[in-house]
Amino acid sequence: QAQHLFLRRFFLAATETQRTPSATPFLQNSATMAMNAVVDEAAYKEATSRADLDVTSAVLIAAARHLGQACADQNTAFLKCKQEHDNNPVKCLSQGAAVTSCTEQLLTKLKTNCGAEFKAQWQCLAANNMTFSRCRKTQAAMDECALSSLGLRGSFKTYDTPGNPSSYSSS
Repeated sequence: QAQHLFLRRFFLAATETQRTPSATPFLQNSATMAMNAVVDEAAYKEATSRADLDVTSAVLIAAARHLGQACADQNTAFLKCKQEHDNNPVKCLSQGAAVTSCTEQLLTKLKTNCGAEFKAQWQCLAANNMTFSRCRKTQAAMDECALSSLGLRGSFKTYDTPGNPSSYSSS
């Protein structure tokens, strides 16, 4: 039943785009792609069995560097799947669910092990229009906690924090 609702929504969107000349090409392509896709019912159930993550963009941006490392395998599998299926995410529901699951697990670990530092970082980003240069102090504290508590290597050298100099600075 959920599968039919999912496809019905895309069908309605596609028929609306056909009636509306100003419809965006993205919406037209997405709706057409979904209408033409054969949805694997088991993969769809797996992908929709959990609620979406209820977090703000500030939370995701604050965690982005660590998400990039902790969930690299899941993200790579999802992107590779999309490449193999003409960028059709409907064909990659299992891989997309794995990305969401990994993200949820890392956010939980950050909140559990580095709650105060993580909160200070995302609140700083939210208050400063997501400008990292204004949040280096809170970022350094969060990075230090995350790297020591979560066993991450800090392999993304793009931030100017004491333990991780910028890859953009002149050497």
